[in-house]
Amino acid sequence: MADNVLIDLNGKSISMSHEFSLRQRYFSAIELSSKPFKAKTGPDVLGYLHDQITPAHGVTIYNGVLGRTSHMGIHGTDNNGLWLDSVVIRDFEVAGIQLNGASNVHLSNVHVGPSLGAPESSGRLPATATFSIAQFMSNTIQNTGIEWMHEFADLKSSIDSFVADKVQGRLFDRHSIFEDPAESSNGLPDGGALYGIHFHTTGPSSHDFAACADAQQQDYSIPHRKFQLTNVVIQDLHLKADEVVRMMWRKKSYGNEPLPPVALTGILGETFQGVGAAHHDGTYRGNRLVEAQLALQKLKNANTQATWVNYGNVSLPNEVLSWTRGMGTLEDLERAGLSYDCERDAMGHSNKGAVGLRLDGVDDVRLLNVAIANLKNVGTRGPGVTAPRSVGNRWCLW
Repeated sequence: MADNVLIDLNGKSISMSHEFSLRQRYFSAIELSSKPFKAKTGPDVLGYLHDQITPAHGVTIYNGVLGRTSHMGIHGTDNNGLWLDSVVIRDFEVAGIQLNGASNVHLSNVHVGPSLGAPESSGRLPATATFSIAQFMSNTIQNTGIEWMHEFADLKSSIDSFVADKVQGRLFDRHSIFEDPAESSNGLPDGGALYGIHFHTTGPSSHDFAACADAQQQDYSIPHRKFQLTNVVIQDLHLKADEVVRMMWRKKSYGNEPLPPVALTGILGETFQGVGAAHHDGTYRGNRLVEAQLALQKLKNANTQATWVNYGNVSLPNEVLSWTRGMGTLEDLERAGLSYDCERDAMGHSNKGAVGLRLDGVDDVRLLNVAIANLKNVGTRGPGVTAPRSVGNRWCLW
């Protein structure tokens, strides 16, 4: 990364093509650090790199448009000195601007919005968050040298067929796990949060808001200072914050203190979507994403030399593997230690909704003529939710 850089957009725009936005589900138009996450932070396989991050300092960006991106318009970590002037940031899926651990940031004459899928945006979001996870998972397995199983090939085939149909404008199977069957979604981003502008501490921001105990684990001891926003408009952020029910497993306790339940996860720490892969009677039904998650766990179990780098955070107990082989129902698993956690997205992040401006762990903030308008949240409960705190007849954790 280079310091003291001036980026003159010269009245032009930077945006992803339709196919590229499907193939690369983690992309920012401008990244202000050598990688998105610091060592040992972020999504498990992506963040667990020992190389230290190198941030850019003293960057000026002005006079243009940052258009369609599958993640953010501008992202950075530990940057000092950013001036953004006369820039429009639009058609993003996660955030217009997100800076973690930044200081000395000045935004002037900036317009953020609409987000992708909102009225007046460039188009509809092409797929659900489940597709993004499948794409991440397939790429990660291929890049880390994991033994190639037919379940991984089947998942990749589904991904490639989906992309080809979307790019060529063909109708895809509405029952696909990558398609949103709800006509009310209007092609909106499908995730836990959508930000116009987000200034945060150095650590990831996937936790709940700072009133939550998880958020209090962040380091707020050294606030990041000096943020000035002048003549800034944030508008038309629309999000479909669907609930993805997370399966939890309580291991047998040793001694007097029961062990807390742990989440069932895949290679990236994503939610194991077993609830959505079950028949109404609680027996296993399956789909290609879940089958690939299961295959990864089976490989890990068979490899006595398994390393974290290869298999990431995949964590599925043997009892759940037995259930997927046709032994028992979800009700049987509940008696053995299964419970549920609600109000999460597909990555297991807390659902927070559309947020115009979020300031977390920052100090010395000055706002002059900042307008925020037209934030909208829609969404659906997870599979089988019939009461505010239940999944079918199964209770979620709160």
